[in-house]
Amino acid sequence: MIHKAKPCFQAVKAGFHTQLSGHTHGGQSFPWNIILTMVQPYVRGLNIYEGMNIYIHSGTVFWGPPNRFMFNSEIAEIIFKFF
Repeated sequence: MIHKAKPCFQAVKAGFHTQLSGHTHGGQSFPWNIILTMVQPYVRGLNIYEGMNIYIHSGTVFWGPPNRFMFNSEIAEIIFKFF
């Protein structure tokens, strides 16, 4: 688990299979949604980079002004199954 998604490139090289990140607030509102995509490779949801699962949690509240325009708060349940 790491705060931001960007280290996923180093994590996959190190042999990790899953990365849990968060706190992007999903971009929260304009113009942050555009700026965030310029500095973070992934903003929300489940993504896959070179076979590694990367889940980005968009948060449960907001940052700055009290709004979340077009991006819902989320509570995620992640279940790992080992075979």
